[in-house]
Amino acid sequence: MGSISFVLSTAVAGFLLAQTASRSHFRLNGYLRSELYAGQFPASSYFPSIASGDMRGTGWGFGGDYIFQTTEHLRLEGGFALERWKVPYARAGESLEGFTYLGGWTSPPVPYETYYQGSLVKLRVGLAGNFGEKVETAMGGGLNIGSYSAFWGSSTGTTRYSEPASGIGLGYYLRLDVGFPISSNGIRIFTPSFFLALDYVSARPTEFKDFLWVGVNHRIEQQLFGIGGYRVGIAFLL
Repeated sequence: MGSISFVLSTAVAGFLLAQTASRSHFRLNGYLRSELYAGQFPASSYFPSIASGDMRGTGWGFGGDYIFQTTEHLRLEGGFALERWKVPYARAGESLEGFTYLGGWTSPPVPYETYYQGSLVKLRVGLAGNFGEKVETAMGGGLNIGSYSAFWGSSTGTTRYSEPASGIGLGYYLRLDVGFPISSNGIRIFTPSFFLALDYVSARPTEFKDFLWVGVNHRIEQQLFGIGGYRVGIAFLL
């Protein structure tokens, strides 16, 4: 009797494992980042005051997701992403400009060629609906939690011209994928896709200490530039 129970339990476990495996997928993502600049920095040659409202490229990112197909048209998603950015900010010798409640101001000449750099590590979980066979469309969204760090420094990042500003924030994402399943003998092998995403992690307010000059601090009340924005990329669903 005991051997029969063992055989039955093993068969049931194998069946459930097979069902889970057939519904489980992994997705690899690589993408470029961009974001609307909202005047968070003192004006410079690369970020003039008239640049507020411009769409700016903010580096790249990659990551991976575990996807469980709960029903034919509904997925549960969970994953991670690592993102980095480096954008030129000011040329050596130029002066920055800004405004306070006391009026306008102009800085002394910037001592170094300066770049704005940072990184963001995110975890996310969400849901997506998927439709279509020859061309598969998936639309979804969910919640983000991210750890970020940003600073001002040299082109290589080995020399820093400010203390880093860092923190942990919560946010959300919305994503649209258009994929092209590749099959063999009726079995799907993998699905390459193009995707567009809106991604946000809260990072406000932020303060950079020793901003280009020792003793000078720069506080940003708005959302920190470089954290959120748009993602355009390629994904592979395995």
